[in-house]
Parts: sequence; structure tokens; C-alpha cells
Amino acid sequence: MLVDYYILRTSRELLDISRAKGNLPTAESTPSIGWSAIISWIAGSVVGLTIEQGIPSLNSLLIASIIYWMICVVRKTFLNKKVLEKINQ
Repeated sequence: MLVDYYILRTSRELLDISRAKGNLPTAESTPSIGWSAIISWIAGSVVGLTIEQGIPSLNSLLIASIIYWMICVVRKTFLNKKVLEKINQ
């Protein structure tokens, strides 16, 4: 959640508009299931349970954040390439 809000700013425009209106975003404008977050959460949990060096809770938070960031960047890059291919055809 922190990576999405502060670093990636995925829904920043949507949040600004809803804040100006004084209400929350609609269910249709936000994703139902955040698969990237679920995958990151599972990976962070596995790291926290298996790696014994350092502080397990911080390790899992750091790994989950990095994986979430990587998934979102790759997905955005892939989607941009797909859009460019459609435009060039």
C-alpha cells in the first residue's frame, strides 16, 4: 500500500478527483482484486518465515515492497508496449 501510494502513485488522479468531490472512488473505478499485491504478500510472507537473518518482519515488508514495485513496473512497461504496437499497426 505504501509503495502504491507514495512511489508508484497508481491511482493518484482518481484519488485527487474523488477528494475534490468529497467522496470515495466507486467500486467500478478501482480493481476488485490486486493480484500484484497478493503475489507480493505471499512472497514477503515466505521470506519472513524462511530467512533467519535480520528482523523477519522488516525483511518480509522490504521484499514484498520490492516485488510489488517490480511487478507494477513490468506490467506498466508491457501494457505501454502493447499500446504502441496497436498504434503502429
